Amino acid sequence: MEKRGRGSESLCESFSSAKINGGLKTSSFCLALVELGNCLCLCNTNNSQFVDIWWMKEYGIAKSWTKDHILKDTIQLNIHFDRFIPISTWKDVEIFMQRDCGIQVVSYNPKENKFTKVQTYLGFAATSYIPRFYRLKTVIGEGLQVS
Repeated sequence: MEKRGRGSESLCESFSSAKINGGLKTSSFCLALVELGNCLCLCNTNNSQFVDIWWMKEYGIAKSWTKDHILKDTIQLNIHFDRFIPISTWKDVEIFMQRDCGIQVVSYNPKENKFTKVQTYLGFAATSYIPRFYRLKTVIGEGLQVS
């Protein structure tokens, strides 16, 4: 697919299938596609007992997929059986997950194999924010003149 920008510049986007090296036997309806820690991830969040996260460590390399099987047995009981969707990582260790049908956010620490409820205030959804800084000339083009 080719997109045209302002002036004579052109941008090119290409799309391709991402293959997983065996083991994923889940309907695409039950999967969430997310970016965690600079890795493309497929998350099976449909099971009430666990969350599976498939990490693509090297983009486009089928053999680079690895799987984390996270048991939800340490989440507090009143939300234990709900669906949790990974939304962000913290310090390359903890994984933040948002409850699908509520505002609860939990943090999972794989070293301790433990979930911790994250206190939230007056919100209705969580999102991760990653600052990106671009030069104005990169976005607009080299013909930009600032006065």
